[in-house]
Amino acid sequence: MRQSEEALTAPQIDHPDDAESVARLPGILKATRAGAVAAVGALQTLPDQTLRSPAATSVGVGIGLSFTRARRLAIVAGMVPAVLMGTAIVMRPLQSGIPAEAAG
Repeated sequence: MRQSEEALTAPQIDHPDDAESVARLPGILKATRAGAVAAVGALQTLPDQTLRSPAATSVGVGIGLSFTRARRLAIVAGMVPAVLMGTAIVMRPLQSGIPAEAAG
């Protein structure tokens, strides 16, 4: 019963370095998000076929790692490129086949 009570309490920050790490967390998350947005933006300039091949390979690596019962972190690391490349394909602005001069 005592273990369940301990699990429900908020973690205590005992070490000064822990407080510093927690204080830096919003900046770290903001920098990580900015890096991911920049990476997706750079990938959006590539043609779909260039993105599909490595994305399929990444999915295959992730599936293969899961079949070998690798650690979850390794599986996720294998799938990250597929997620980034898939996001770049999906978030790419749509281009209509009609030139701007003919549409207006």
